[in-house]
Amino acid sequence: MDNRKVKDWSQAKLQDFIKGSITKMFEGMLDFSEVAVGEEKRYKALRSKILRLANDAIRNINSEIDNNYNVSYTNINEDIVKVGQGQVERRSK
Repeated sequence: MDNRKVKDWSQAKLQDFIKGSITKMFEGMLDFSEVAVGEEKRYKALRSKILRLANDAIRNINSEIDNNYNVSYTNINEDIVKVGQGQVERRSK
């Protein structure tokens, strides 16, 4: 893979991770909000504003990464092989 493809892949990987994290956080906030607000009409209005904030945050972060950062993903996982009498166990750290 050439350097440009590695950079693009690394950047996309980071942006996907950030999007997933922000989405999960806002989904949790929406769940709590739905219970707290109770009334469906008020909740839908609040939900719309919360989703707009989440999407704006994701777009702003992606724009900042695209314009101002060189991203390089480094896999830090190690394979650990544990050998005991009569068995072999393999797990990732």
